[in-house]
This record gives sequence, structure tokens and C-alpha cells, in this order.
Amino acid sequence: MKGVLRLDGMDYVLNQSITIAAGQVLTLEGSWSNVATITVEAGGTLNLGGSFTLSDAGSIVNHGGAINITGTLDNRAPRDVELIGATTTWSYFVPSDGSLGSSWQLPSFGTPPTAVHNVASPNDVNNDGAVSPVDLLILSNTIDGVAVTGDVYLDVNNDGQVSLDDWNAVWVALGSPDNIAPPTGPVAWNSGVGTLGYDRRIEGNEYSDLIDVNIEDDVYDQNGSVYVRYPFTIADPDALAGLALNVRFDDAFVAYLNGEEIARSGAVGDTDWNTTAAWQSEGGFGEFEIELYAHLLKQGANVLAIQLLNVAADDDDLFLQVALLAGSRAAEGTLAMNATTGSWNLAGGTILGGTIVGSDGQSLLTSDGSFGTLDGVTLATDVAISDSYSLFVRNNLALSDSELTLAHADDVQGWNNVDFGLRGRIVGSGTVLLTTNNLGYYGSLSATELTIDPEVEIRGTGSISTTSLVNRGTIISDVPLAAINVHGETFTNSGTMIARAGSSFYLDTDVVLTSESTLISEIEGTEPDDFGNFGITSDIQFDGTLAIDAINGFTPDVGYSFMPIMMSSGSGSFAAVNGGSLAFSVTIGANDVAVERTAGLMLFGAGGATSTASEVAAGDLAIIVESAIERWWEEGRLTVEQRTMLQALSFSIVDFGASSQLAMARGGGIVIDNDAAGAGWYVDRTPLADEEFSTIGNRVVANAGSRRRRTSGFVIGRHARIGRNCQRGT
Repeated sequence: MKGVLRLDGMDYVLNQSITIAAGQVLTLEGSWSNVATITVEAGGTLNLGGSFTLSDAGSIVNHGGAINITGTLDNRAPRDVELIGATTTWSYFVPSDGSLGSSWQLPSFGTPPTAVHNVASPNDVNNDGAVSPVDLLILSNTIDGVAVTGDVYLDVNNDGQVSLDDWNAVWVALGSPDNIAPPTGPVAWNSGVGTLGYDRRIEGNEYSDLIDVNIEDDVYDQNGSVYVRYPFTIADPDALAGLALNVRFDDAFVAYLNGEEIARSGAVGDTDWNTTAAWQSEGGFGEFEIELYAHLLKQGANVLAIQLLNVAADDDDLFLQVALLAGSRAAEGTLAMNATTGSWNLAGGTILGGTIVGSDGQSLLTSDGSFGTLDGVTLATDVAISDSYSLFVRNNLALSDSELTLAHADDVQGWNNVDFGLRGRIVGSGTVLLTTNNLGYYGSLSATELTIDPEVEIRGTGSISTTSLVNRGTIISDVPLAAINVHGETFTNSGTMIARAGSSFYLDTDVVLTSESTLISEIEGTEPDDFGNFGITSDIQFDGTLAIDAINGFTPDVGYSFMPIMMSSGSGSFAAVNGGSLAFSVTIGANDVAVERTAGLMLFGAGGATSTASEVAAGDLAIIVESAIERWWEEGRLTVEQRTMLQALSFSIVDFGASSQLAMARGGGIVIDNDAAGAGWYVDRTPLADEEFSTIGNRVVANAGSRRRRTSGFVIGRHARIGRNCQRGT
């Protein structure tokens, strides 16, 4: 082959081996397949355009040339897994009021319990032979507007039964919690198989021959909305890929998968029980790619709930036909780049589905100044996005123990960006690394809505620009004197955010910290740049945990304070403050959060109250303190003055409640939490002997098989540590 050759057409076949030498370019467009071998020598270029699969690509050998994906590589599995189809049994209901709320959209939806609930014992309401937290005993009391979690059982005056003559009223009184089976309502749910609807038209009747179940008597002139539920089960959600919803409808619909909206057409704004279609549609049809919502699938019971909307309650026709399809993940294609294929470059092309793997130092490349699209792709190899490159991600980006780097070379002008479109999600496990260069160009992530899953880590310095950002993973600002900037309208943090010492977060958005949220500020000194900080230009709602992590051997003195959080306004409070073995107090002001080192000893690591936490008795504590002072005196660690001071101290036991604090100085003495912040104390009954412990370097560890080994592991030598803190006056 000589020079430049461009091939285009429909279903043509390359059936002879081709070698692309230096300076030569072969471009394949249209639909094609290769049944021979294409060899790309150093300096040669192969452009894979058009639409093709890995099977179509055939054998490609790279000897140092350039292989560019300029078209669409389709790695998707055939959608031959029918989750919902023509034989699926469904149920429908015409609501007459809003008492069901959104409960009908959930898998737990069902019929009410039997009219009479027998009770064996007032203390064992659910008749399981044991009293448990799910037992709720109601003795002639009234529940009105109360949200209830867990199973609910009713008992009246221990008479042995409860009559549920009006289950709908009971349901409303309980506040319609999602996990209680909702009522059937005044009209029972009807079931059927296949299509549903009606067509009253004399002329232009197009649905009568297509309708399997005619629902005219239940629907016509009663309500413009119908609730339809399609239950289905899945053995292994992770085995599915390429989720798609096909709907034929008249006039409009809103679809929910396990309670979350996934698709709609012809419905505007929020829908109520009697909402009608925004416009009339004659035989609408939609094919919805919903891989973005595949994470909603659950092992076992699932439900697709559809609110079918008519343009009016007395409209002459209504129709619904649904199919929910998926492919088998095992049937997806894998683009494997290795010593034979070399690295392939995503140069303006698209990869649909499948997995990208790399070995022998080869991986997916990107071209400066161009763009590419990954649609529902799993990265099982590290990929670096070069300067001035935009990567478009659709239907989730899945990481499989891999790293996606937004790379920036020094002295190069150009931004790079990963654009997730309207709704994006980073799933799986791996890292997204944001970098910047000496000219200030940095990498960014953008989307209208973006969700970061629990095992995903984003770190470095750069920008995240969204309207709505939800973090369930970990975001780390770890570049000194630099920041991760978050721009948008709302940022909900249910994961972990870590500001390394000298690094920052700049949050130009309203911030909501949930109860699962953790903010960590590292501190390594007393200078302004020695701690990590969070700056919020708008409002922040506090909750969750604030953790202060003293690193590199730094221990702030009692009374030292700093402000790791600055904000425009704030409300709420942190549920917990974790300083490791150090105690800190937190004061939330109008525009800042101040943290001060206080006297006290804190539980480091897992804590929390447990029903089996061992408490320390006053007699045990007195023996431990006396023995500790005696040992230190015999070992020459104390002066006469120090010994006298320790002997004069008072030691007492209190309950610090849910705090992680173990002990603190108070009023010339030491107070100790009764159960070690819920973890339980180990009480050494022989404090003058050390048969339970061994010394390894400067650490004291429990011997294997000792009683201490079988108890909570944080409290080795705790009496000695308390004494040392007494000597320091902390």
C-alpha cells in the first residue's frame, strides 16, 4: 500500500493482509470487517472509523505505528436477557386519592396483613419466641402522622388480637413508611399479562387488536392516571449490562425502577395521583438507554413501576406496552491492548460498552486537541488523558482497580475535561487523579448531576463543576498550597473528604453533610499552611463527623486552636468529633468553625457503645493507679515531687455517653469514662506483672492466646498512659 487510502461503503470485507508502512495512512469508514491481518509499522497510521466490533476488527498487529479509533467500537453484549416482556405478569390500580404516596413504586409493596393479628405475649409481639427491637407494642394508644421504621405489630390491651377494619386509615396514620406493606385501597389491584389499555374509537381504532387486557371499565372517566407494577427477580445484578427500557404508550408515562425515576415522556413536573398527560400522543414509542440506573437493580425482588397518564380521564384511548432488556456482561467485548496490538488512541471516536484492559505497558491513549466518548465502559487499565483533550462519558464510568489521570505536562497550555453529560456516575473501585501544571492549567470533571460511588477516590488538585454533586466515596485534596474546587448549586457529602496538611477545598456551592459524612483536616504544625482547610462560599448544613488528624509527630498543645472551616453561613452541628488519641472541642460560629485542643484522652479507632462493653469499677481503678505510680517510682521515672503530685490526684469514673472521650483532667483530678467510649476496658488484675504482654521495639502488644488477646484491643497499658498524661498535666 502506498500513500493515503480511505475505504468507505456498506458491509465490505478486507480479505487480504495489509501492511501500513511509515508515512502511509489507511482509513476505514462505513461498515466493514477484517478477516485477514493488518500490520501497522512504525510511522504508519490506521484509522478505525465507521461502526465495527472487535470481531470485525480481526487481527491487527502494531509494530510502533498509530492506531486511532475515529469511529464507533461496539463492545456491547446483545440485549437478549428479557427482564420484563410479553409474558410478565403485572398489576394495575386506578388511584382515587393520594394515600399510597410513592410506596407503590417500591419492591416491598404488597397487600395488607390479615385482618386479625394474634398475639402470644405482650412482650413478644411478633410471635417469634423472643423479644427484639422490631417488637412494637401499642396499648390502646393513637399513632398519628408518625414515620415508623422496621416491622410494625399491633396489640390492644393484650387482648390477643387487633381488628384492622380500615387498613387504609391505619396506613395513613403510620405516615406511609416505605418498608410497611401499603394497602390495596378501596379497589383491589388487578393483574394481567401482555399489553393493557382500551380504545373506544369507532374510526381510527388502532389498539383494540393489540390490547391483551382491556381496562376500560376500571379507568375510563374515573382518573387520568393508572399505576402499573411489573415485578421481576434477578439472581446476579452484576452479571447484567446494557440496560434498556422500551415503551410504547398513549399518552404519557413516568417509569420508576425500585422507587427511583428512570424515564418519562409527555409528563411535565411532579406527578400526583391524578396527573394527566401534558399533551396527546398517538402511539408514542421510546427506547431508553438506562445503563446509568443499573446500580438500582437488586439481587432478588425488583419492580418497574409505571404511572400511565392519559390526556384526560374521559379520553377515548389508552395503551401501554413495556419491555426491559439487558445483555449478559460475560458476552461484552474486551479491548485488550498488549505487545501485539500496541496502544490504541481514542481520536474522536466512541467505545460502546465492554471492558478495556492493558498489559505490557500498553493502554488506551488520547490525542491532544481532540475528544472521544466512553459509553458504559469499564476501565480495567490505567488511562491518562492528555492536555487539551475532552473525554465524554455516558451511562456511567466504571473503574476496576484502575486510575484515570487528567495529566498536564509543564509549560503546555491546555485544559482537559471529563464531561459526564446530564447524569453521570463513577462506579466500581479506582482513582480519578486531577493534576495541574506550572502554568495553572488543570483537569476538571463536569456534569449536570454527578454521583461518586463508595469505592471511588478522587484526589489531586483541579475542578468539579456540576449542578448537583453527590459524594459517597472519598475526595482528597493532597497538593500543598492548592485546592480541589467544587462549583455548582448543591453538594451532598455522604462519604469522606480529606484536606491534607497545607491543602484546601474551595466549595462554591451549598453544602449538605449527611450523618454518614466525614471531613478530615490534617495538621502538622502551628503555621497557617500547616493544616487542611475547607472554604464554603455559600451555606453549609453540618452533620456527621469532623476528624482532626495530627501527623508527622506533631501534637498540638492544650489550648492551641485553628479554623479548618470557613463559610458564608451554616446550620446544624457535627454529630461527632474524632481527634484520635487527642481531645478537641469544636465551636461553630457565624462564618467559621474553630477547633481547640483540650485536655483529655480519646479513644482512637473503633468505638461506640456496645451491650457487652466492659466497665471499670472504682476498686479496680484504685489498684491500677496505685500500682502504676509504684512501678514508675521503682523504675526511676518519677521525682519525689511528681510522685507526691500523682498520689494527691483524685481519680473518678463517669459516663461520657456517646462521646469518644476516654478521660480528661477536671478540677485537680482525672475522670475516666466507665466503659472506654463503648469499647470496653481491659482490667489488668495483676498490674505488677506483665505475663499478658510482650515488648516489640517501643510497642507493647498482647501475647497470643492471652485473655487480653481475646478482649478489645485498644487498651493495652492504658493505666500507664493515663499516668503519663497526668505527669504532662494533660
